[in-house]
Amino acid sequence: MTFFNRKEEVLEVQLTPHGRYLLSLGEWQPVYYAFFDDDVVYDSNYIGFSESQNNTESRIKETPRPHCQATFRDVEDHINSTYKTGGKNLQNYFEREYSLSSELGIADYYSNSSPAWDIDTLKGEISSSVATYSGSGPNYAIPQINMKNLKYKKIVGPIGSVLGPEPIVDGEDYLRDLNEYEFTYVDIRKDFVLLELDEANTVFQKENFEVELFLIEDETEGATTTEVLVPLKFSGADAAADSSTEFIDYFFDISADMEINEDILCKYKGVDTSKGIFLQRAFECAPGPNLASTDQYQSDVSDPGEVCD
Repeated sequence: MTFFNRKEEVLEVQLTPHGRYLLSLGEWQPVYYAFFDDDVVYDSNYIGFSESQNNTESRIKETPRPHCQATFRDVEDHINSTYKTGGKNLQNYFEREYSLSSELGIADYYSNSSPAWDIDTLKGEISSSVATYSGSGPNYAIPQINMKNLKYKKIVGPIGSVLGPEPIVDGEDYLRDLNEYEFTYVDIRKDFVLLELDEANTVFQKENFEVELFLIEDETEGATTTEVLVPLKFSGADAAADSSTEFIDYFFDISADMEINEDILCKYKGVDTSKGIFLQRAFECAPGPNLASTDQYQSDVSDPGEVCD
């Protein structure tokens, strides 16, 4: 390991093994960058001593900083845990997510609190949660929320009879998958989870989240079993193939933001309370028995009587 010469060196760029692989194919095309400061200790109490605030700046500037590290796993492990699509290697998930951690983000300048998740389960139920999830990588503070299993009902009956003992609620025809055969029908009553996710104490921007999905597979070597996260794809040449387990559609359907039916949002969320100059969607739901009106002065009282009595 070598260290920066602060008088001569300012910036260094190193390619990971996957970066060198893409460069060899002529397909290395960086499109964004991020800054990290995980090699800087701002509070000396975390390394066993205290200091005055005036000394912190000089300590940070004078402390040697190591050069970039580009390889984080054994080469053999890297090759064995590489997945392919279309004949080309995908970047190993461990290398992509755990090689650098805690990139500098955007916090709310007017808040004294750190960014935090704000998650509401509009439909569904949380069964448990843990503060960290490691999978095949280190134990970082990545919260994991486990949801209760969805329940699908299968109703089978003869053609001509009333379809199912339980009627479909108005506006929820999307929960029914009805298949009719010569003498029999099969009625599948589906279920879903509806979550509202927000990040508190940060700046609300046009694009706030990235959604990634992974299939957890167990990889056994000797007496050791490790969880490996296999990335799933949203789209591609084979996305329409029902038998392709590389794509998300094989397992379930996902809708986000503008893709969610407004009737569903009105039923389970009510009036849209989203805020921010980059708001892409605002909807107004008709007041109902369980929905609040946006008019804070609206009242169901038609004749209040003599107010001075």
